Amino acid sequence: MRKLIWSEKSASDLDEIYDYISIDSQFYASLQVERIAGSVERLANHPLSGRILPEFPNLPYREIICGAYRVIYRIDKDSEQIIIVTIAHSARLISRIIVP
Repeated sequence: MRKLIWSEKSASDLDEIYDYISIDSQFYASLQVERIAGSVERLANHPLSGRILPEFPNLPYREIICGAYRVIYRIDKDSEQIIIVTIAHSARLISRIIVP
């Protein structure tokens, strides 16, 4: 089982997702955050379960889709840790978030 590391950016993204959804419903905001966190947890045992980013096939990033959100991560081969890089709404362009 590999260790999951949430970057500052990804933790902030999760907070922002909660804040945005909670304007309408704290219940659904909590539910969405729990779904994302649950999806990320499975990476500890199945780190290659996410697909390679189609926008950047030559970079070491992968993603899992959770509802309308893309969870971008990479596997640190030296430490075998999984670093959650960012969480973005699927309508956003990843190329503006990740600069190769």
